[in-house]
Amino acid sequence: MWLRCLPVLLVMLCGVLGFFSLHPRANAPSHTRINPVPPLPPPSPLPKIPVPPLVIPAMASTADAQNIVVNKQHRLPDTYVPQDLVIPRIAFSFKEDHPKKMLRLEAAQAVEFLFDGAKKAGLTLYGVSGYRSYDTQKSIHARNVRTKGDAYTAMHSAEAGASEHQTGLALDVTCEAVNWQLTPTFATTPEGQWLQKHAPAYGFIIRYPPEKQAVTGYTYEPWHIRYVGVRLAQHVRDTGLALDELLDHTAPHKALR
Repeated sequence: MWLRCLPVLLVMLCGVLGFFSLHPRANAPSHTRINPVPPLPPPSPLPKIPVPPLVIPAMASTADAQNIVVNKQHRLPDTYVPQDLVIPRIAFSFKEDHPKKMLRLEAAQAVEFLFDGAKKAGLTLYGVSGYRSYDTQKSIHARNVRTKGDAYTAMHSAEAGASEHQTGLALDVTCEAVNWQLTPTFATTPEGQWLQKHAPAYGFIIRYPPEKQAVTGYTYEPWHIRYVGVRLAQHVRDTGLALDELLDHTAPHKALR
């Protein structure tokens, strides 16, 4: 029986062999082999970018400048009002809404960090007076002249246009230990001592130090801080100079525009 089927089997075998000879990839796997991607070379080291030294600029010619010097010789115009005044999220010595809560935006942000730093040290600072308009300062000065005399007022109160408070970059600070007053004894409190030491790290200086009365024209005010930016504040601290000495303010007496 199988001998009869032999020719048929031979024909089928030849057909299969012929198919694979014509299609040699028919029995190959269907997927394509992917060559491995060579690893990327290690990145080149970043070039070192030199940090330029602090260059102390000349006195700013516009009232909006962060390093503006405002004093008895260099005054602000009666029309100047900072355009970015905001109320910082800090504790104040009073609860009612008042423009003197306001500071310029960058100074407001910096003072929030400053007060938070004091709080982390277990101390609580309070803001007393920030921005003052030209007219407000004019009223304060006139009241001081009327009640305390010219000589006292000249050393303790700025005339209108000569007050840093009009810049929106200055803030008077106090604490509970001095009954929230602005007094020289604030310097002897833990809060006052902390402020003296750490204010420059947040961009602030004690604007009227005790040894610079002849330069600034005002008595020591340990409560009066002025925002100038971290680098300039640290430079003021390191040199021991008043802001008036550090910046060139030899221009003639005139109101800034």
